[in-house]
Amino acid sequence: MKLQEIAILLPCHSLEDFPSEGDSDTADGLFAAWTALWHPALLADSGRKPTWYRADNPPSEFAGRLYVVPPASEAKLVAGWVDRALEGGAAVIVDQLKRGAIVEEALAQLDAGAPTVDDETAADFFALGFAFLMVELLTRQMRYMSNLDQIHMENQSVAAARAAMAGDMETSGGHLKRCFEVLQEARERFYPVDSYLIDLTLLAETTLQAGLKRELERGDTTSVLASGEVLQRLFDEAPENGRLLRESIARGRASVVGGEWRETELPLLPANDLIENLTRGLETHEQLLGKRPMVFGRRRAGLSPMLPQVLTRFGFKAALHMTLDDGLFPKSDQSRIRWEGIDRSVIDCLARIPLDASRPESFLGLCRALGDSMDRDQVATMIFAHWPDRACTWYDDLRRVARHCDCLGKFTTLDDYFTQTTGSGRLVRFEPEKYRVPYLHQAVAKQDPRPVSFSIERHEQAGAKFKTETLTALASMLGCTATPTNESAEVSARGAQQAAALAACLTRGSSDAREGLLVFNVHSAARDLPVEWPASWGRLSAPSSPQQSLGDRLSLIHISEPTRLRRISYAVFCLK
Repeated sequence: MKLQEIAILLPCHSLEDFPSEGDSDTADGLFAAWTALWHPALLADSGRKPTWYRADNPPSEFAGRLYVVPPASEAKLVAGWVDRALEGGAAVIVDQLKRGAIVEEALAQLDAGAPTVDDETAADFFALGFAFLMVELLTRQMRYMSNLDQIHMENQSVAAARAAMAGDMETSGGHLKRCFEVLQEARERFYPVDSYLIDLTLLAETTLQAGLKRELERGDTTSVLASGEVLQRLFDEAPENGRLLRESIARGRASVVGGEWRETELPLLPANDLIENLTRGLETHEQLLGKRPMVFGRRRAGLSPMLPQVLTRFGFKAALHMTLDDGLFPKSDQSRIRWEGIDRSVIDCLARIPLDASRPESFLGLCRALGDSMDRDQVATMIFAHWPDRACTWYDDLRRVARHCDCLGKFTTLDDYFTQTTGSGRLVRFEPEKYRVPYLHQAVAKQDPRPVSFSIERHEQAGAKFKTETLTALASMLGCTATPTNESAEVSARGAQQAAALAACLTRGSSDAREGLLVFNVHSAARDLPVEWPASWGRLSAPSSPQQSLGDRLSLIHISEPTRLRRISYAVFCLK
């Protein structure tokens, strides 16, 4: 059949009420039907670009027409219309969710049969159709009337299709370029500055093989979210993929987001453990990739208002103020903010929650989300998160559109995003209670026998380790020969060894053989603490140190002068 018109029946009255919500089947059906009609063979045969009609008011002309009815439109279709259309000489494709199946059925209607078209060429035309729909929807989302030059767009798209069918790919490419330029000009009428798209590829121990290789070999701009531990496994188990990632970073096509060695329960970590985790993670990033991450981020819940202070001290330039599991964190009405911590440290942050690039329904609401960002943000920004090579077809179309023009935004790495753009300068400070983590729930679900005591024990061990390291440092600074430490011994035992060495150093050469007590405060603030005090020793004598009797064995001592590593000071308490 010689096509006179190709059209889709939509479940809306106008593009203003095009569905922006729905399930995966709704999204797949609508986008597959729309983009399939932009196949170059269909454009070349009909001599027209695709159009659309309301499903509840379908066309009455049938001869030489090809109509596609997505599943979302079937319920609105007038009863008996499909049978009348078929009897009138139309070709009608119904109940299809896959673009390939729709294209196959449509091409079978052509007089010459299904032509052979290069997959890359067809994909460019599908992307053109996707971009055309998105720009039209975005125009209306931004409360503008369409200013697209429809006639010029139709002429150029048909010319590109006929050149492609004739095998003249250079001419076809030139016409396609002009089509994308028309869409770019239409977008710039209502938003004349750049908008940014950020691809966030998530890495885990199970996603380091073939999928990641395909993702990196495509050469698309991406930011990879990975901990140091995952990167180490990548280079150990899939060194070729590690090399590809390192080369992509060197070419500026990729950046790595992270910083930690392992994504542990960050808000519950003792300060020293947090510092060690970040130090080891940054060292691993630099060793494997040749550079440290500029942007901090984590997939697991664990944001905390203390992070700006820590991250700025470690040299991070920015952070992601969002996580991707069950945790709760405060939202911002701006995509880019300046996050103020509890000590008034400030770090630039991207606070927009990513769209799931693997879910087709994410793209039903894409124009609404992008329009909202254009309305509210200093810099319009959209983030898409996905596992390696797990994005849906419509995200692939979006990435292909971005290779031709910036009508929907340009993809950039997070490093470049924070380097090349500026935020509104707005400071945002969130209260600590706004951050909720699901650690206890997750531990109980895993049947962890110590869901609460594990964290307590970790803090106790960290405290003992800190005391041991402080005593060791003091002994070394005083010129004492450190006592050999059995590393397999308990932390408290090693601390006792170092305390004994330090006491021996301080009393070296003293002729006073009286029994006494030497107390060190290893912390940087005054403390009240109970100490063992045998009643036979009598009353305690200490300069300006109040004491309280707690029975025959204990007294409460207030240490007013903390021990600092930069200024050695200690308190000696002895008998009269």
